[in-house]
Amino acid sequence: VYIKLGQLLSTRPDVLGESICQSLAKLQDQVDPLPGEEAIAIIERALGQSSLDAFQSIDQDPIASASIAQVHGACLTTGESVVIKIVRPSIEQRIRSEMQALIEVSLWLESRLPLIRQIHLTQILEDQLTVLLAELSMFREARNQIQLRRNFADSSLLYVPRLHDRFTRQNLLVMERMDAPSIGELARMQQAGVDFKVLAHKGVETFFTQVFEDNFFHADMHPGNIFVDCTNPDDPRYMAVDCAIIGQLDEQDLYYLARNLLAIFQQDYRLCAKLHIECGWIPADTPMA
Repeated sequence: VYIKLGQLLSTRPDVLGESICQSLAKLQDQVDPLPGEEAIAIIERALGQSSLDAFQSIDQDPIASASIAQVHGACLTTGESVVIKIVRPSIEQRIRSEMQALIEVSLWLESRLPLIRQIHLTQILEDQLTVLLAELSMFREARNQIQLRRNFADSSLLYVPRLHDRFTRQNLLVMERMDAPSIGELARMQQAGVDFKVLAHKGVETFFTQVFEDNFFHADMHPGNIFVDCTNPDDPRYMAVDCAIIGQLDEQDLYYLARNLLAIFQQDYRLCAKLHIECGWIPADTPMA
C-alpha cells in the first residue's frame, strides 16, 4: 500500500521536487523482488507441466518488480520472446491489513477534523482498497488487455502487447515482450531521435479516444506502465502494459468532463467553476469565486 502511495507521489515533481521524485520512481519497477527460486516455483505451480512444456526457458531474475507483481523474461519453444507476470504470494492479506489500518486512522481523524470529513477520506481509502484488490486478478487484467488491444487494433496511437491467453491463471499471465524505452527514459528517446511534438499530440489524442470514444481507459498510466515505440522516430506511438485498472465514466460525468475541457481550452474559468458545482464534484454551497 505504501509503495503504491510512493508511485503516485513519484509523478509529482511539482509538489515534491525533482530529486525526491527520481528516488520514488524506483518504486514503479525496482522494488525488491521475490528470490528467483521462489518466483520460478510459483510459475511452475501455476502453469503445470503441460503448459511449462511450451517454454524453452524462463529467466530467474526479474525484468521489473513492483508492489503487487513482478515480471520475468521467457522464451517459448516457437522462439518467441515473452514476459511472465506473477502476483506476489500473500499480498492480499497485506493489502487488507494495511488498508484497514489506514481506514481506522481516517475514521479517527474524521471524528475530530471537519476538513477530513469534507474530503471524504474514508470513502477514498475504501475505494482504493477495492481498486487494489481488483489488481490481484490476472483474469481481470487479461480481459482488460484484450479489450484495450481490440480498441486500438491497427492504430498508430497506441500498441497493446498480444496476450497468450491460454497461459492466464488467477496469479499469472504471459504476453509478448516489448523492447522499448519507458515514457520516463527521455535520454533513450532523444538518442533515438523521437519527435516529441508528435508524441505529445498523440498523447492527448490517445487519452481523448480512450475516454470519449471508447469510454474504456487505462487508469494507471505511470512511467512504469507506458513505453514508446521508437521504430519510426518521426511517428512514435505509445505502448501500454498493466491493464489491471481500467476506468469508465457514466454519461453525466462524460458530459461534464467534456464541457470542462472545452471551457479550459476557451479559458472560461468561471464556467469551469460553475460546471464543477453543477455536476456535484464540489459542494453546492461553494462560492463561485
